Amino acid sequence: MRKITLGVAALVVMALAIPAGAGKADHFTADLNELNDSGVNGHAVLWQMDDTLRVNMTVNGLDPALGHAQHIHGLDVGSAECPTEALDGNEDGFVDLGEGLPAYGGVKLFLRDGENFPAPNPGGVTTTRVTYATEGLALGELDTRVIVIHGLDINGNGVYEGIEGPLPVACGVIDAQP
Repeated sequence: MRKITLGVAALVVMALAIPAGAGKADHFTADLNELNDSGVNGHAVLWQMDDTLRVNMTVNGLDPALGHAQHIHGLDVGSAECPTEALDGNEDGFVDLGEGLPAYGGVKLFLRDGENFPAPNPGGVTTTRVTYATEGLALGELDTRVIVIHGLDINGNGVYEGIEGPLPVACGVIDAQP
């Protein structure tokens, strides 16, 4: 119950952060669910207003020693989806970046502050709160996009090797909210 109450409180605080007098904001959310047995999950709230996109996202279960790329992905035609195990074409037990592309498509926006992706805290949590100018971006309709989190140290040696860095660890469909 405490977790739900904190989540609702965070959403209220984020909603109040929209500037007074601004145009109507389109509101979206994404529940991030684990991929590749990573244990990673999270939640994102997005507001699109005029040529601005605000993203507030918390991701849990990340390896605190490594960086984790975070993106909005999308297909050029149709709606993106989160990949399923059925896309593991080489049957290595992981849906790697390339195998997931037919479901989620290419990167439409890097979710980072400046040049860096948010670093997890010692508990494996990242919190992203950023605003982007979207004019000129080919972002498309947000409710046809997904958020994908990357990076899994499969062998536990503290560095990404081979498919580990770009390996998708969580994904969430972006849904329009009333």
